[in-house]
Amino acid sequence: MAVSLSAKAITDAFCNYILREERRNKVFPNVYLGRWECDILKLTPSDYSTEYEVKTSRVDFFNDFKKEVSNYSREDCGKVVGTSVKHEQIKSGKRTNYFYFVVPDGLVTAEECPEYAGLIYAKQYRLFGSEDSRIYFSMIKSAPRLTKEKFAKESLMDLYNKIYYRFHTLRMDKMKKDESIN
Repeated sequence: MAVSLSAKAITDAFCNYILREERRNKVFPNVYLGRWECDILKLTPSDYSTEYEVKTSRVDFFNDFKKEVSNYSREDCGKVVGTSVKHEQIKSGKRTNYFYFVVPDGLVTAEECPEYAGLIYAKQYRLFGSEDSRIYFSMIKSAPRLTKEKFAKESLMDLYNKIYYRFHTLRMDKMKKDESIN
């Protein structure tokens, strides 16, 4: 039996999928790199990147193509008035090597997905007679390679620094919570 999915549930399950099935790759949920945010960023040992954008409604999916970011210049992405800065960046290969949308099963079709993006369906099944469930993923459309450039070393160091501080912030929050329980 299929059930509705939240963006957090999809993100968590997809990160776990990468950790389990693609062990050599590194996966980073909800990270900012410079001026842009990734729902999920995957890096290979060869420093190639894949960005996964999680969408849970058709409105959210189509609004993603309208996103404007005021601190980009036209030179950053060859922006044309009326186009999305974010998607111009993606299409030009200035953000990542590969780009995918991860959506609940059947939310959008492969034809509605842009030519520069791949599409992955997420479907949650609840085990009969149980509260346990699992999310499964199916590749609907493969993403083309957008650039041959590797993930920049300075961006990698920035990413690791942010993850380092995120880890310690979570650790400190847990310590405070544990102290308040005792």
